[in-house]
Amino acid sequence: MNPQSLENLYEQISDLESVNLFSVDLIREGSIIQIKFDLPHFPECPPKKWHEDFNTVQIKLAFLSISDFKAKGWQSNMIVNISIEKREDLIKVILSNPTIDLSFSFLCENFRIDNISAYQKGDC
Repeated sequence: MNPQSLENLYEQISDLESVNLFSVDLIREGSIIQIKFDLPHFPECPPKKWHEDFNTVQIKLAFLSISDFKAKGWQSNMIVNISIEKREDLIKVILSNPTIDLSFSFLCENFRIDNISAYQKGDC
């Protein structure tokens, strides 16, 4: 719904492969799923308001009017691939990592970017 917020940061948006997934929130009101994860690459030209030490971008997406939700697996540290594909009048979303036997999938009518932030990720 609002791609300009990412288009302003990145010349080319990379695939959502091997992203660090932080949360999956199921919201009954409006049948919404929110997911929060780190993007795989830091932008070439970050906004001036971001601190110069920031090296990681985190994004929260909200998927609206979800249906056919299926979930399998959960761990404290989850690296996943995210696939978002248009299917006729709905969108199919899959978060997966076969190595840890994790899979979330659902259909939605639309999605939007709820938040983009940056932080300094350490080597811990």
